[in-house]
Amino acid sequence: AGGAKLGAVRLSVRITAVIACAAAPLLGGGGYLLLQREERDLLRVARSETMLLARSLQTAFENALRDRQVEDVSETLSALASADPRVSVFVFDERGQLVGASAGAEVGADCVRVENLARVRGQTVADLVPPKDPQMLRVALRLRDEARTPASSVVLERPLGELRQDLRETRNYIWRTVGAFVLGVAGLTWILSRRYIATPLQRLVEN
Repeated sequence: AGGAKLGAVRLSVRITAVIACAAAPLLGGGGYLLLQREERDLLRVARSETMLLARSLQTAFENALRDRQVEDVSETLSALASADPRVSVFVFDERGQLVGASAGAEVGADCVRVENLARVRGQTVADLVPPKDPQMLRVALRLRDEARTPASSVVLERPLGELRQDLRETRNYIWRTVGAFVLGVAGLTWILSRRYIATPLQRLVEN
């Protein structure tokens, strides 16, 4: 009787282990795909919002530079710093010289590189930096005036710290949920296997 009972317990353990090992990668894979989709959606929203802001600034700066009202550029930058201090903005003239920047913003080599692409080649640049696990979104646009003088440019840099924090919270929630589901599946499998498989087999052996 003792051997039959022990065998029934072992059978339940094996069934539970098999089901749990099958459920874990399935649920984990689904969670990973959900996290990847969440990241793409958040990055798409951030890119869209930053590009919309860049287009608005493009119009304002084009008008200011056309009228040689450099002080208007400074006023716009100050207003933007008050409204959204996360975004750094740099305005360059037709020679690639910095004519305005957000308070505390520093021009780096990557900023100069994308500025050159926007101004000289006429390309609109929207880079995630670095491409894997991005920490910053950088957008560069070309500026022109009605007199068709050589182009100037504007560059926006938006840190993605809040986005990364949202992703970390989502990832933690997903893994906690997956863990809870796996434990729930294992517990339910144990109960059902004991009731409908192991116990009847134990009785059959004992009889």
